[in-house]
Amino acid sequence: MIFEGNDLEDSYEDQRPFQNSGSKSRGLFKDTIIDTALSFPSMLKREAVVTKFKNGQVLFSALGGAAQTNNHYVIDGQVSAFPLYVSSRFGAKLFSSNQLKRAQSPAQYVESHPNASLLQKTFERMKALSNQGGFRVVVIIAPSDSRLHGAEFEDFPRLSEKPHFNMLIERLAGQSGFEVANLEELLRPLAANELLYFRDDDHWNERGHAAVADILGRFLKSRHIINSDRKAL
Repeated sequence: MIFEGNDLEDSYEDQRPFQNSGSKSRGLFKDTIIDTALSFPSMLKREAVVTKFKNGQVLFSALGGAAQTNNHYVIDGQVSAFPLYVSSRFGAKLFSSNQLKRAQSPAQYVESHPNASLLQKTFERMKALSNQGGFRVVVIIAPSDSRLHGAEFEDFPRLSEKPHFNMLIERLAGQSGFEVANLEELLRPLAANELLYFRDDDHWNERGHAAVADILGRFLKSRHIINSDRKAL
């Protein structure tokens, strides 16, 4: 799966997560002050205003004002790291400013990006591996929330007319003989009526995950990659 939002720009070496053995250590320090310290991050996330906003527990009084002043980075007088936009259909949602800018970029930005050549080499290596191992490759393109939902939000910036990064992926996949499931096209009918991403994040919400699972299941069965029991053929 390749994500439109950052899979051209981000490096895995830069974004590699730290190993976390918290679940194993929690039992060792149960009912101690260390246990309290270990639980602090999850408590902080649970009680954060942005979490309560996502769950509908908090409403910002200045949501309408943000649109009127065209300053989507100010919420209730506080500066936000992420712009907030409002939709008459979906309500309020935070978007990633970096991903929004990337969705506005022209074709030249994608084609000339330093990682574009590395991406092409990755496809070439995967083609060699699939030929050697005798397996099929399906490339899944995941659109950003800006691309899929942006048009429904008031005063939302204009995006590029075409999804240039997604088109690059489709071209590289075609050259390699891979099959492509373009979720931008497949999710579009649902996205017109349902918000498929979290309000404070660029990942799919529960409904989005369910929709993607259903779409991909039907896609893979139609290509005879899995059977009706969802087992590989």
